Amino acid sequence: MEQHRTRRHEFLEAHSDLIQALGRRITAARALAGMKVEALSAILETSPRTVYRLERGKRPANYVELHLIARATGQPMSFFFGVSNEGRPIAPHLLAE
Repeated sequence: MEQHRTRRHEFLEAHSDLIQALGRRITAARALAGMKVEALSAILETSPRTVYRLERGKRPANYVELHLIARATGQPMSFFFGVSNEGRPIAPHLLAE
């Protein structure tokens, strides 16, 4: 079990930039939708703390969570990967650190 934790930690550390970028996009989508953390946490059936962790890039969102966030905020899944359906960058000014 300890080895699994180590591999998981190494994976998260190696991909921290991507996870943090995804977190910023989740925050931007929620803000654009005028949604509070508590409302999003209810939709995800999780705690507000978990949403804060997702938004701060402390925990990666899984596919189901990302799908629910997209539906709740009215954003296409492509929003969370940085491009519009037409291939243009999405609101880079909202994603600045």
